[in-house]
Amino acid sequence: MTVDAPDGEDWAARRETLLSSVAPWQQERFAPVTLPEQGGTLTTGLSRVKPAEADAAGRLSLFGFVERFSTANLVNMNSIGMTSTYMRAERRGFATFETRLELAPPGPAIGDSVAITSGMLEIGRSSVKILHEMKQANGARVARFYQAGVHFDLEARRSAALPEALRERARALLIRA
Repeated sequence: MTVDAPDGEDWAARRETLLSSVAPWQQERFAPVTLPEQGGTLTTGLSRVKPAEADAAGRLSLFGFVERFSTANLVNMNSIGMTSTYMRAERRGFATFETRLELAPPGPAIGDSVAITSGMLEIGRSSVKILHEMKQANGARVARFYQAGVHFDLEARRSAALPEALRERARALLIRA
């Protein structure tokens, strides 16, 4: 595959057109999230990067990172008892309301093995803050994913307190700073 770059004059004209469309960011920045240096202890994912998950450079794509961290969270929440059986029986749900993704380039390449560990940063009345960490086989961290979510009542359509049994299991996954 070959990509032709525009010549100097053509690029200058395109640049001027694009620059006229630039607008300053008007929104407030997100508040910083301080994460501990160490990750969680629960292994929530083991896999290899497949060609279909790679970007143009042959590295794990953004979609590949997000998909793995989403799956890791299912394993993480299942480990505390928030299983599909529990959620159907109790008419409960879980909704993520905040995420942060930190990447350490270069990302894993096609064929590279990756492992994800997860743990709890904070356990609220109905919410949890979670840290997922992805490392390559050599132990190098390639990504961290912060996730905050809420346990909610599907019928009342609002947050619901975490049952004590789930809270107790979640406490066992707390990452100590």
